[in-house]
Amino acid sequence: MGDHTECLEVEYESEIIRLEALLDLFWEQHSGKNHPIRGNQYASLLLYSDEMEKQIMEEKKSEWEEKKGHPIDTRIEPFSGFTTAEDYHQKYMLKRHKRAMKPIYLEMNESDVRDSTLCARLNALAGGWMSMQEIKEEFPSEKLLGQIRW
Repeated sequence: MGDHTECLEVEYESEIIRLEALLDLFWEQHSGKNHPIRGNQYASLLLYSDEMEKQIMEEKKSEWEEKKGHPIDTRIEPFSGFTTAEDYHQKYMLKRHKRAMKPIYLEMNESDVRDSTLCARLNALAGGWMSMQEIKEEFPSEKLLGQIRW
């Protein structure tokens, strides 16, 4: 693990959704507090690619500190690259359901599972953050969904 911070990369089209809207979603659902006992692994962190993103992040952070009425510990740092976590860390909630994974592994290898949007949605389902109905609406012709048993 070293001194890494767990994070995810969000790719978005600025013509469809603005960074400000994504940051609002982030701070609506995240306290922005660091947990010093856990070290850097679970730090609250935003990474920027250019000075414009940095400025927007800092302005939104200030705005949310005012809304929340307390300082936000989220660090804002330059993006320098990602290290992909080991496979056993990928889609953790989904992989706990062996019956669900059996048909998936017939169709996909570990890197496919890691990079699969469908598996990301199924991981959210396993974690209680999405419904099967939402997944079926997003993937109406996905035959694999009919084979998965929880």
